[in-house]
Amino acid sequence: MAPPQKAPARFSRPADNRTLVRPRKVRSGIRLKLDPDAPEGAGHAAGRILRLLELSAAPAAREEGLQYGRLGQTRKLTIEPGAITASIQGRAERAYETRLGLATFGFEQWDQVADTLNEQPRFAARLLAGEAPPDIEAVFEPLELTLFPRAQQDVQVSCSCREKEPWCKHVCCLALLLAEKLSTEPTLIFRLRGADIDDVMERTRQRRLMAGADQRPAPVYVPRVPGASDAQATPLEDALEGFWRSPRPAEVDLSLRPPEVSHALLRRLGHSPFEAGRFPLVGLLASCYEHISEVTLAGGAEAGAAAEDADADDE
Repeated sequence: MAPPQKAPARFSRPADNRTLVRPRKVRSGIRLKLDPDAPEGAGHAAGRILRLLELSAAPAAREEGLQYGRLGQTRKLTIEPGAITASIQGRAERAYETRLGLATFGFEQWDQVADTLNEQPRFAARLLAGEAPPDIEAVFEPLELTLFPRAQQDVQVSCSCREKEPWCKHVCCLALLLAEKLSTEPTLIFRLRGADIDDVMERTRQRRLMAGADQRPAPVYVPRVPGASDAQATPLEDALEGFWRSPRPAEVDLSLRPPEVSHALLRRLGHSPFEAGRFPLVGLLASCYEHISEVTLAGGAEAGAAAEDADADDE
């Protein structure tokens, strides 16, 4: 029984095994290290670009583009909102200016994306970690947007080499370099769509703050001072003449005493988040607070006694 044949690699050398013409040598060029025949190791974002390249370019152009990338024929690479551009040296004397363009999202569209991320914090957490999860498109599809290009018409390509096919070897080289960039920094796709990931996450954070602005924490207890809380306030118009004069000497009680509600802060925080820990965190903090209160009250009592002794000596 014959062993099963291995499927040919997508970027393998053409079947005629012809020798590719070598371009002019470039010193200190940008070299491609990505292996396009192993997209599973490059990540989801890079895989989307490799898939687009496979659907758009001819096998010969992909192979020559891969050769250009590995030889380091790219002199300069720039990523900006809406496009990635490069100067790629070919066989001619002058380098070719190559461009991959993506449509950018508008201000209102990015606001809608931030609203969706605020409602789905799972995606926001992954993006903050520098990841672009495979299902990130779920954020954009309800808005009739696509983050990654899906078809050839989603990308505008151009190259000064003026070859017949728009996806020439220089464009293929640039697409491979973009895939390599996305393999280590997948959120760069946001910049290509018109907004840096930091800007998107800042918009999301602002929405979270605005959503919680009206949700003020309820007090543990409502403080009530006898004789003050239930007193009827005099209208301001009736108290203008004596507004700055106190009707009686101010009496402020500064004595130290335990709080009316014990462990108020711990009650507000609720149960310990470390329930599987080796000791109950809330109970430990409660013991610490009680000890601090005892030491503070004891120190206050000693200070009060010393003050009374000093007053007695003055008399």
